[in-house]
Amino acid sequence: MRSVCPFSFALFDLDGTLLDSMYVWARVDELFFASRGLQLPEDYGKCLGGMSYRESAIYTVERFHLPDPWEAIVDEWMELARREYAQCVPFKPHALEYLR
Repeated sequence: MRSVCPFSFALFDLDGTLLDSMYVWARVDELFFASRGLQLPEDYGKCLGGMSYRESAIYTVERFHLPDPWEAIVDEWMELARREYAQCVPFKPHALEYLR
């Protein structure tokens, strides 16, 4: 028997609504700095506030005197985030059941 759905479609905010993912970008920062043997500064997240990925990567390269081009930094951040979402981020309680 087919269930009746009261609506045709729905839009949801994924981060923090369906997925318990609000920690992901802080985790990306931790992994990124650890892979270089660097200490993650307390003010790092605040310093990036309002910056684009490009601006954040340029800032990071300049502040920490990294040899990497900014594009490689952004690519690395995206890969770290992709892995975190794919392997570690859980659904919020009852979100998956609701979507099904």
